[in-house]
Amino acid sequence: MKKILSLATLVVITLALGILNSSCGNEDNGVGKPLSAPEYSDVSAKYNISTSNVYKSIELTESGHYVVTLYSSARARTLIDEEVDNTLPTLFAANAQTLETRTTYSGNIIYGKYTKGEDGAFILEDFGTLVISQTEGRNYSLNITLNNGTSATMTASKQSTLPGEARTISLCRTWKISQLNLVATLDGYGVVYNGSVSGGDLPQLMINMLQRAWELDGHSGSMPDSYKTQIKNAYSVVKSITFTQTGSYIVFYEGEKLGVAKWMWTNIDSGILHYSWDYSNPSAQNLSGDVKIVIEGNQCVLKETSTSNGYEFTMTYRMVEE
Repeated sequence: MKKILSLATLVVITLALGILNSSCGNEDNGVGKPLSAPEYSDVSAKYNISTSNVYKSIELTESGHYVVTLYSSARARTLIDEEVDNTLPTLFAANAQTLETRTTYSGNIIYGKYTKGEDGAFILEDFGTLVISQTEGRNYSLNITLNNGTSATMTASKQSTLPGEARTISLCRTWKISQLNLVATLDGYGVVYNGSVSGGDLPQLMINMLQRAWELDGHSGSMPDSYKTQIKNAYSVVKSITFTQTGSYIVFYEGEKLGVAKWMWTNIDSGILHYSWDYSNPSAQNLSGDVKIVIEGNQCVLKETSTSNGYEFTMTYRMVEE
């Protein structure tokens, strides 16, 4: 029997791909009926700071999370680059920074939950207190007092929100990964793999696909552990994702990791968005792409298809509101 899948080749392709797809009823209708606004939609915003060499921006998300970006990197980073040299970041499959404390991540990102006090101040969990005062137009004064007692007052501008109010409100919240499905097809052979896993166990899904390739190559038993190790090093289990109305999105991974990148609508009516892991170049090759989104009730499904060497990979990420 002709070997239709070379396992070694497929491992390389898998490590060089970030693949994401969705399959949900009536997906051609684009984003469905808008959900009710999350708890903090009325105060969510991103403030770009202009008078600090420490703080670059502070963002309060619709779902009650804060993201503080420090001056240390021009591009959002995500899995540690020196560990994974050949993984192509996509909307979810990217290199994640590791949590150092409850709220502080390696690199330039500080993250946690926030609440709003009766006096209007924002309490940033395990970090400090933020007081925001409008000065003129979209200009603001930010006063932050850390839990250690140190404080700073900074000038910032409020970033504009993305268009498409109803659809943007539907998307911008925190979503929990409930299921992944991967379909792989090969020119001349059709579907060679179609499998699912519960939750966001992307490494296991990739291992399952490669095991199937091993079997189709005519081998018996389990494939070599070295292939499994490569996949586990290259992919992290996805837990949830948060979209914000200012064009940020945050991916949370198992093992206290996260990645922060940017998004924008390319076709609002069809529910197509463009993402990029490179803030300075939204169209950076191998760091950006387009994803189709369908929202029905409290479920969100995303779809991204990748091709390489005659293979087409389609992954379904099914999510529910957290």
